[in-house]
Amino acid sequence: MKYYGIVTDPEITEVELDVTEGYGWDDVIPEEDIQTLSNPLEDHRMFLFHWNEEKHDYLALTIRGLDENREVIYEEDLR
Repeated sequence: MKYYGIVTDPEITEVELDVTEGYGWDDVIPEEDIQTLSNPLEDHRMFLFHWNEEKHDYLALTIRGLDENREVIYEEDLR
């Protein structure tokens, strides 16, 4: 599975993706079972989160764009 894109907002310097394993779309997920993947942006402004579904059957929950102070500029629920 993969999530990828190009960030056009110049204030966003990092993209985070919250994922979990072992839950369905409609399940309530405890905070301790959420893992945050992070991708600092470089000059090309592209991000890529990629994993082997046979090894990790992640369910993507939320994607966020952070500024240089790690404040949330953009957030979208993926469920």
